[in-house]
Amino acid sequence: MKPISQTAGAIVLAAIFPLLVLTPPLTQAQTDDSLRIEVASGRPDTITGGTALVRIHLPAAATPGALQVELRAPEGTQDVSASFQPESDRSMVGLLTSIPLGRSLLQARTTQGPGYEFELALHNHPSHGPVFSGPQQQPFFCNPVDSGLSADHDEFCHTDTVVEYFYRSPSGFQPLADPTVVPDDVMMTTTSTGLEVPMIVRNERGTLNRGIYSIAVLHDPAQAAWGNPLAPQSQWNGRLFYQLEGACRPGFSQDRERAQDILGGLQSSIIGAGYAVARHSFTRHGNTCGNDVLSTESMMMVREHFTVSHGEPLHMIGNGGSGGAIIQYLAADNYPGILDGLITGLTFPDAFSIASGSGDAALLNRAFAESDLWDYDWQMAALFPDNWTAELEDAVKPLTAVSGFGSWALNMTWVTGNTRNVDPSIYVGRYVPEDRLYNPELRPDGIRATIYEAGRNSWGVDPDTGFARRPLDNSGVQYGLRALNDGIISAEQFVSLNESIGGFDIDGRHISERMNISPELAALAHSSGRVMHGGGGLAEVPILAVGLYQDTVETGGDYHDRFRDFSIRARLLNANGHFDNHVMWHTHPSTLSAAFLDLPRLTIMDAWVTAIGADTRDIPRAQKVVENRPAELTDRCVYPGGDHNTLQWPADDMSNPCIREMPPAGDPRVAAGGPLSNDIIKCELMPLDRASYATTFTDQQWSRLQMVFSEGVCDWSKPGIGQGGAPTPWLQYSVPGQPRPLVDLP
Repeated sequence: MKPISQTAGAIVLAAIFPLLVLTPPLTQAQTDDSLRIEVASGRPDTITGGTALVRIHLPAAATPGALQVELRAPEGTQDVSASFQPESDRSMVGLLTSIPLGRSLLQARTTQGPGYEFELALHNHPSHGPVFSGPQQQPFFCNPVDSGLSADHDEFCHTDTVVEYFYRSPSGFQPLADPTVVPDDVMMTTTSTGLEVPMIVRNERGTLNRGIYSIAVLHDPAQAAWGNPLAPQSQWNGRLFYQLEGACRPGFSQDRERAQDILGGLQSSIIGAGYAVARHSFTRHGNTCGNDVLSTESMMMVREHFTVSHGEPLHMIGNGGSGGAIIQYLAADNYPGILDGLITGLTFPDAFSIASGSGDAALLNRAFAESDLWDYDWQMAALFPDNWTAELEDAVKPLTAVSGFGSWALNMTWVTGNTRNVDPSIYVGRYVPEDRLYNPELRPDGIRATIYEAGRNSWGVDPDTGFARRPLDNSGVQYGLRALNDGIISAEQFVSLNESIGGFDIDGRHISERMNISPELAALAHSSGRVMHGGGGLAEVPILAVGLYQDTVETGGDYHDRFRDFSIRARLLNANGHFDNHVMWHTHPSTLSAAFLDLPRLTIMDAWVTAIGADTRDIPRAQKVVENRPAELTDRCVYPGGDHNTLQWPADDMSNPCIREMPPAGDPRVAAGGPLSNDIIKCELMPLDRASYATTFTDQQWSRLQMVFSEGVCDWSKPGIGQGGAPTPWLQYSVPGQPRPLVDLP
């Protein structure tokens, strides 16, 4: 990321913010007298496609003409000195386009003065991947035509890149056949640098990592040439905005990226402000649910491609809700340096810790419907969603208390939405033929469409079945514990519920036994970073979490509930001792503010990230993040009537109108006594203690409870099994289930 400073002149982010100015980057070479090489387009060991933008910092005694650069590989040595040109009096920059696959060595030396030398090891990977995500998913379905690309593709779905130009007229975006012409009916736009220019957009779509990327940026008809990162387009404001998407489907297809996907919606206002906007079909969680490592790898490759073909961005800020938030959180925590700032909405922390509570929702629904102890049955359950009402919500308050959610509607939304996560025979999405899906009787070798199969490189496989291992456990969980102690449910309801709850077999069918995974698999969930920790790279990036309050039937009963941002905040607090890099903006849907829209929230996040980059002090980055947060960027809660507050913590402070008017709830694990962080995959167990309950059990009930929990109950005061410090960053998965640091990549 290039630093910038606040001096007079160049870039206006918005009228409500101070004037911020671009200045030349302050390189390390300006503070030491050494020769140094860095790969400006990414890490030196994650180069793809044989191309890298390289910067060489010069010692004071050297001149650019005295620099010799060689690329050494088993195939031979190339003199690449001519690729470099002066960037300043102390640095050279060059685009290398013929880096061989595998390992090579880039060597720079000066031919005058004391004779400085510096060597940097490079590792180049195919543009079709993988880099660190591990063996590619099979089978895999290519469909480039649906993205406007050629049907003529190779085995990796790669086909020719398409570049199209569009302009915005009063009736919307129109194709532009000649990019050197300014149409008469073109609308004007003002960029963040203050330029008023025609709204003409260049859209590039192609294939990377088997998926489809899309990049859109303003185009200057007078500067028609593209492809030189050393001479970027004048209308680009130097920043890259990465748009991610949500939903949850486990892949097996290329999916699609069309021009209208990147030009549509509020993204067009961001393009009009001068930002480059990028997307990839694998950073749509609806195509990679359970495989955030692949999503992260694809996002890294898009940033690299943009840098080597368009120019080096000052920074890249992510934006995305639901599954798009999951990808951002895990990418930032586990693979620091790809995203410089996060804007998340409708937040979830990760796919696997929330899977525990969402699976519980279906188990609870079944247990309630099949018991005579509750005023609930399958006929009542069938009223959801079309005939579900607030009156029905009142009738099932005890069920809601056991579920922990803000409403029973949320529980039922998980019941209907969670099926595809655990049932391998259901795939809701495009491009995967139904006759290729798994069926235990008809197609036992078919595609198992679960988030666990999508993430099989992380989990490894069960040697007995060949299926991906599944980190789903409910041993020791006392469902309804808080409702029992609060007097909402009876002792008999509590005992009976825990007797009958059961679990899911590997095919997603209900079984009477609870799920009990190995301690090794539970530890892998944490050590691999599949459960968001918060103390890795996430501690060093600014986060703006934007959400709607939708916990009640009246507000939508959506499972993107307010509790999730508080869960993330609790994880950050546990990991780092503070959450000063995390800002929450929440609003009641009846009072949605314009500030919550894409461009205004990007503008303030840009100001934050820009200030961090301008801070050249020799202090930890995490400290820079906290100390450069704009003073006006505080928590914001807008509740019914439009009133607002700037405090959203702690989550149980009912004296705070933010909490009182829009209370964050929980899920079945929190309602069972689990922590707000909601990040325990498998709990530590402790013996049953009759005196610990705020109720009285009969001897028979206690005997039954002892049978249910013969091994003990969850001790939520302790970390979960295998739960420890932050995962090692930049893990690679060339051997499924055995992550190793990227430095060990063969």
